[in-house]
Amino acid sequence: MLNKTNHFTSITNLLLIRLSSIGDLLLTTPIIRAIRQEFPNCKIHFATFREFHQVLKNNPQIDCLIQIPKSELKNNSFKFHNLQNSKFDLIIDLQNNKYSKKIISHLDYDKIAIINKQRKHKLSTVYLKKPQIHNYSVVGNYFRTAQEFLTINEDEKGLEFWLDSEKEYLSDKRNSAGQNFTHTKAISIAPGAAHFTKQWLPEYFVELIQLINNKYPNKFTFNLLGSAKEKQICDLIETELMKHNCLVQNYAGKTSLQDSAKIINESDFMFTNDTGLMHIAASRQVPMIVFFGSSSSDFGFLPYHSNYRLLETKLWCRPCSHIGRSFCPLGHFNCMKKITPEIAFLEFEQFAKEINLL
Repeated sequence: MLNKTNHFTSITNLLLIRLSSIGDLLLTTPIIRAIRQEFPNCKIHFATFREFHQVLKNNPQIDCLIQIPKSELKNNSFKFHNLQNSKFDLIIDLQNNKYSKKIISHLDYDKIAIINKQRKHKLSTVYLKKPQIHNYSVVGNYFRTAQEFLTINEDEKGLEFWLDSEKEYLSDKRNSAGQNFTHTKAISIAPGAAHFTKQWLPEYFVELIQLINNKYPNKFTFNLLGSAKEKQICDLIETELMKHNCLVQNYAGKTSLQDSAKIINESDFMFTNDTGLMHIAASRQVPMIVFFGSSSSDFGFLPYHSNYRLLETKLWCRPCSHIGRSFCPLGHFNCMKKITPEIAFLEFEQFAKEINLL
């Protein structure tokens, strides 16, 4: 089955493993698409934690989506029957942690490719401020892992988040050209994030929306998005905006991931922190402005092949972590505070005019 270069020329049964989280799972979709295009008859299995299955549940490139309850995997009560019924030609482990190793230990397979998580690159970026890999990309790292055994390449078509009942995926980047600006436009806002140092200040979001609404009254509606964890932030923003007669809808904690994706898909623009919703916006080709505080593009998580503008502050202390922190270790939080609402508003105006939103 293997040729002289140790690459598969044909493959019938393959398993991809990426257990979490929203953004990381979306970043696997280019490699899923590439495998399907190169090996159309291959049965593609994908294993992920159950709480994140909505990210991939409608993806037609996947033949079998295996949902694993994390609690069952931890306490050894998960039944591996669906996985043990097959021998895999190849397993591609894009997680490479104790949970993926536990899963693999129960399986029968010929070959396995395990991702290099590039810890030296991350540590050097955080502690020495010297990235070891130039233009590092998580998607590129996924491809390098698979390319140990598969001849596949990136097609630069972006990410895929399939909506319910969607039969064909959108192929063109979104553009507001030709739309009548007398109609109200929708702007989605994701003010939360998994960690405090990835969150632009809630009061800054309030000020930004007021600036937009004051200059362009009743031209935009604003949709606040987030999980139940972000509800408090969104409630605070909503309360302040209601005082100023802004057209705002607060969906935080009230919608499923699919419903949030539909709201993003129907939006004309988005403001977002470095979060899973940012990658959903990228997958639906919604133009956006992204706020990076302790985040860094050197970690490879920029919106993938989409239309965006990045707002960040050049500081000697950035990045202070490769995943984010619950507090600013120096106490000033200048990485976000120095990105003022006025800066964001000017960037929005310029960007919106370029895409004919204004």
